[in-house]
Amino acid sequence: MSLESTEEDGERERWVADPDDMERREALAERVGSELKRDEQESGLSFFGDDDRFRVFSYSPAIVRKLLRHEHARVEWVYTAEGGEAKGREENLSEIDLSEEGVEIEGVCVELPLGTLSIKGSPRQRNTPSGVVSTPSDARGVAAAFDGGEE
Repeated sequence: MSLESTEEDGERERWVADPDDMERREALAERVGSELKRDEQESGLSFFGDDDRFRVFSYSPAIVRKLLRHEHARVEWVYTAEGGEAKGREENLSEIDLSEEGVEIEGVCVELPLGTLSIKGSPRQRNTPSGVVSTPSDARGVAAAFDGGEE
């Protein structure tokens, strides 16, 4: 883990996952799968009034992938399964054997800076769970498109 300094623009320093961690998380995101029915794919978020971070968990595959790929997310645990059978929570991502066939990531719990949370005044065009989470790379791509440049 590392800190990205943003002192130039007057903001507080923000935590950013290091590249090795992001590489492992990308490999885990590629293993996201779910034997759960859609009505079992729960997601939730919580924070207290004096928090500067919020906690979000999800068992929705699209959201799990996006949370794993979010560079500002601190992963607390992932929920693993193998061959449709639950294995359980794994807090240390480095202990997940990526060479092992059949291990899937079914859920995740992360902490994110409260500043990444947005509840809009009007709904999105589509009510899909995957639209709930945007990664920094998604945001850069959109900004580049509106700016006329490329990501």
